[in-house]
Amino acid sequence: MNSPIEVEIYPDHSISIHVARLYRHLGSYTTPSVKTNAHVQYRVHQGMSAFIPLFKHVLASKRLPLRTRSLSTSSLIHSKLYHNLHIWCCFSDQRIQLL
Repeated sequence: MNSPIEVEIYPDHSISIHVARLYRHLGSYTTPSVKTNAHVQYRVHQGMSAFIPLFKHVLASKRLPLRTRSLSTSSLIHSKLYHNLHIWCCFSDQRIQLL
């Protein structure tokens, strides 16, 4: 993975291709093995980074109506977990469960 791959485009003209361990393109992560693990881990991290600061004072608060807590969860946490869901590739059941 660390050394470039030389590819001949046409006679006497070649380019070097570098293979990355992890690549982000238009918000989605991929790896050379084309597995979804990296993307799911990134989404879980994003969701948890939104969840943790809100949990104690907002989501677990009995003073706020359930509807307000639910809407907060949907807009501030689920939006990070499921952003651009319609363009994701197929995930295994295990990955969906992790999300």
